[in-house]
Amino acid sequence: MPNCSEPHVTFTAVAWLRVRLPLIALVVSLCVFGLHSTGLAVPKSSPVPPSSKSKAAPTDVLSLDQLKAKRASYEATEGLEDSVKKTALGFLDRAIRSRTAADALDQETKDLLDKVKAAPDRIKKIQEDLKRPIASPDPSQLQAGVDLARAEQRTHQEEINLTLATTALGKWEAELEEERSAPQQIRQETARTQQQLLEIGEELKKTPPQGEHPLVTDARRTFLLAEKRRLDALSKSEQERLNHHERMLALLAAERDLAARDAAYREALVKAWHAQVLKMRQDQAAQARADAEAAKKKAPAALESIQKELDINIRLSQDLEKLTKEQGALAVRLESQKKRLQELEEEFALNRKRVETSVLTQTLSLTLREQRQALPGLNQYRRDSMRRHQQLAEVGEAEMEVEKQLRALTHLEAETDRILQSLGPLPMRDPASARARIEELLLDRRGLLEKLESGYRRYVKDLQTLEFTEQQLVSRAGEYADFLDAHLLWIRSSRLLRWTDIANLPQAALWMVNPLNWFKVLEELGQGLWRNPTPWVVGLLLTALLFLGRPRSRRELGKIALGMAEVEKVTAWLTLKALGLTVYLTSALPFLMAFVGYQLASSHGADDFSHAVGGGLLLAGRTLAVTAFLHHLCRRDGLLEAHFAWPEEARRSLRHNVLWVTQLLVPLSFVIGMTTTEGNLVYYNSLGRFASIAGLLVLAVFFVRLVRPAGAIGSFVRERHSKNWVFRLRGLWYLYLVGTPILLAGLATAGYHYTASVLQVRHHTTLLLLLCLSLGHGLVTTWISSAHRRLAASGDPDSAKQKDEPTPPRQTGVPETTPKAQASPADETKISELDQRSRTLVSIVTFVLGFFFLWAIWAPVLPALKLAGGVSLWAYVTEVDGVKQAVPITLAHLVTSLVAVGLTLAAARNLPGVLELLLLNRLTMDAGARYALHALLRYSVTAIGILVAFGALGLRWSSIQWLVAALSVGLGFGLQEIVANFICGLIILFERPFRVGDVVTIGDQTGAVSRIQIRATTITDWDRRELIVPNKEFITGKLINWSLSDPITRVVIPVGVAYGSDTLATEKLLLKIAKENLMVLTQPEPSALFLGFGDNSLNFELRVFVRGLENRLSVIHHLHLAIEREFRNAGINIAFPQRDIHLDTTGPLEVHVVRDSKGNGDNP
Repeated sequence: MPNCSEPHVTFTAVAWLRVRLPLIALVVSLCVFGLHSTGLAVPKSSPVPPSSKSKAAPTDVLSLDQLKAKRASYEATEGLEDSVKKTALGFLDRAIRSRTAADALDQETKDLLDKVKAAPDRIKKIQEDLKRPIASPDPSQLQAGVDLARAEQRTHQEEINLTLATTALGKWEAELEEERSAPQQIRQETARTQQQLLEIGEELKKTPPQGEHPLVTDARRTFLLAEKRRLDALSKSEQERLNHHERMLALLAAERDLAARDAAYREALVKAWHAQVLKMRQDQAAQARADAEAAKKKAPAALESIQKELDINIRLSQDLEKLTKEQGALAVRLESQKKRLQELEEEFALNRKRVETSVLTQTLSLTLREQRQALPGLNQYRRDSMRRHQQLAEVGEAEMEVEKQLRALTHLEAETDRILQSLGPLPMRDPASARARIEELLLDRRGLLEKLESGYRRYVKDLQTLEFTEQQLVSRAGEYADFLDAHLLWIRSSRLLRWTDIANLPQAALWMVNPLNWFKVLEELGQGLWRNPTPWVVGLLLTALLFLGRPRSRRELGKIALGMAEVEKVTAWLTLKALGLTVYLTSALPFLMAFVGYQLASSHGADDFSHAVGGGLLLAGRTLAVTAFLHHLCRRDGLLEAHFAWPEEARRSLRHNVLWVTQLLVPLSFVIGMTTTEGNLVYYNSLGRFASIAGLLVLAVFFVRLVRPAGAIGSFVRERHSKNWVFRLRGLWYLYLVGTPILLAGLATAGYHYTASVLQVRHHTTLLLLLCLSLGHGLVTTWISSAHRRLAASGDPDSAKQKDEPTPPRQTGVPETTPKAQASPADETKISELDQRSRTLVSIVTFVLGFFFLWAIWAPVLPALKLAGGVSLWAYVTEVDGVKQAVPITLAHLVTSLVAVGLTLAAARNLPGVLELLLLNRLTMDAGARYALHALLRYSVTAIGILVAFGALGLRWSSIQWLVAALSVGLGFGLQEIVANFICGLIILFERPFRVGDVVTIGDQTGAVSRIQIRATTITDWDRRELIVPNKEFITGKLINWSLSDPITRVVIPVGVAYGSDTLATEKLLLKIAKENLMVLTQPEPSALFLGFGDNSLNFELRVFVRGLENRLSVIHHLHLAIEREFRNAGINIAFPQRDIHLDTTGPLEVHVVRDSKGNGDNP
């Protein structure tokens, strides 16, 4: 069969004969469309044989209109399978998009060439414009013929023009930056484009897949040609951009300069109009005040009420004038902060580019460090923000007062009448002039109030704008500071310690001891007390209270130490109170130093030396607080002696070392704080560096003397904690405590002073963290030990509350008195186990807290720890404010999840023991309730831990709820028995139909409940066998609990006596036997009943009640013995079965007499 219409598609005669009639019609329409696409007119009725060839060349690219027409033809084709049509239309849609993109690229290339062609003339014109000087705004021209309203309107319009000019400048800068980085991107994009063109060329050469419909083949080829056309246009556009890159850079730079010139002019114009408007407002306010004062002078002095009203106008005009001045100062500050924010943004961008594109030299690092020190701090922003919020509140109240007065002036006549009535009787000629004068006064007041109202609104708006601007400034400064800290930490901040640094020491020392500087400090303190006495009065009163309360605190510590000697009085509150008193004794002098230092450091009017003294006092106060706290820990009757049981030698050693290290570290900390706050590199690199090195070496010597193995503290730690894993790592601890200060001192000497300072702060924070964790661990373990001793001294809490708790007997089927199947919690071994579990949990929690705190302290400065937060493992999609975002899961999240799992396992295992020792043994609660509470707590901790672990890995309920629903359905069918037992276990824990220790009967099994779990319950029977019973059996089956609410049980003893016995005597005798048994309860009373006449006996029953199932068998045993003994003594025969034998006498009987072994009877 000849070729049909598409190249590379050939049908054999046999294949063509298999095509049905609809396919023939489709091919005919395809051929007709091909003829139309080549410009030939084919009548609709003309038959087109299948062998006709398409007139389009294989490489022809259809235009956009032709592609749309072709798609419409495909869409209108009938008798075509939906899948074939859908695939073909998909290719054509992609071809249309590719062709549209190609046309757009062609237009972009044309526009680029036009712009490049006109670039020389445009650049020349811009350069000529830039050479012309900018006309500065003339205040006289701004003021000429313009009132305040028009000036405000013009200011608003110029602000809009400035915004447009700034936006245009940003647009040109973005385009210029994009053009600068364009060559590299273009080369990369060109490589990708060429690769795609090669792939399309190979695809066009391929033979269509076997069996593919011709329509799909044609559509695919059309798409490939359109995509090739798009890639050709893209390649051409990129090549043109690359060829004209330099010219476009020059053009964009010129446009940027012109936009910057226009923005600068607009900014100057806005500033000029702002100044003009502010001046006009101040002039109006001053004029209003002058008019009010003049009106008061003209008013009759005799009319006192009018004078008061005029005074109100004067006060309002003064408020307006004051508000106008404050608004001017606020506008200046707002403009300054906006400019500072802009400069910070530009500086941040410039330095980011410097750091990313060049190597950090020492000169550049010093420059960046100076910029780092000049960044605004968060503390100052917080103080300014608090003041602004206070100002906003005050302005809001004033604005409400103005609005109230304006509402009162809404009815002017009524207010005039009120004032006239207050004047009293007037002469006949005075009322009219007085009313006119009052009306004029009120009109002036309303004008003043309206100006005040608008002024307050502007002031509030400017305050809010300033708050937002400073918030942005501080936020951006924080990002900039983090950026600088990350890149400057490991860069040398100064040269190696040299003779010049030593030579600068006298200059720095003279600066510190200069009396003039200290006189200025005293002067600043006095001025601060005079300007704002309230903080000083409060601070000095607190300091006095801290000093005056020290003797009483010492006495209280002695009383607490005496109370710790008695086991029953030892509580956690005593230890916490002792800790609080220790902090109280510590804080007097450090608080005074920190208070004075804060006042100096936060003073706006203080000089640099005063600020430096404030910084030194703050740092010295923190150092003194830590050393003084350690000193008071070692005092007599202190925490270490009375609560932690430290020996005298260890306490004396610690106290002695703390005393000498305090005398050295506090002055050195003051020097370090001063030189750091001052910011003078000469002082910082000489005196500050020597003080830092000396302080680090002092700290190293302190730890050498403190933790040496042969010392008192080392011996004490070895004796008490020799089996602890922390003690086994003592080599690492010794290396960290002693080696880290020496290493930091070496870094400071080598010129890495800034690095050493940053690491020193984190090292000291780590030491403080270790101190806090040690104290916390010691407090909790002391609490646990005291609870352990108290519990051991008072005995088993459960046995004291549940003396009648039954235990499983030995004989099968019948209860008997035996020891309990489950060991009592009062057993010393059990208490020791609880104590050990509690200590294990406390140690684990302490370790986990220490791990996370240490991570938070050192992660910002150690690249290895910071890397964990940047290693992305996977991501999940979540919706934030209606926008879906991909949130990465990092290695840090994985570590957090693993730690949560480990902590959950430890808590679920050990937390019930902690509660038992610390809380539950004080409550009136039976063993079953405790066990249920333990189980519920264990399951709750497990559930919370699972949620935390899954949450750290990004598994939210919204993302797994359908999975949970599907699993629930699957579990409901496949594991319904397990789920049923689980639910029944929860019901048992909440409803408590039985408790641990209860004797129950379920089915034909009887025993004591020894363990209740979420799926099954363990019962120990009388043979000491453990029966695992699914919880569902207890809920759906019949359960007998012998000791649920009432342990009293009834014992029934049947007794049969022989016929002829005295029944009344039998009854009395049975009651007597019951009453004589001490284990038989008197209430309910025992009873003896004559139940009936049996075959062989008179049937009696003795019914008695006993307390507890464990007494049942003992009572039955003793009652049986007593009944047999008493009946035998009373001559009452206990009946036994009797039988009557009837002999057949109708025939002869053969009788044999057999003599017994004793010779009785006859021989046969």
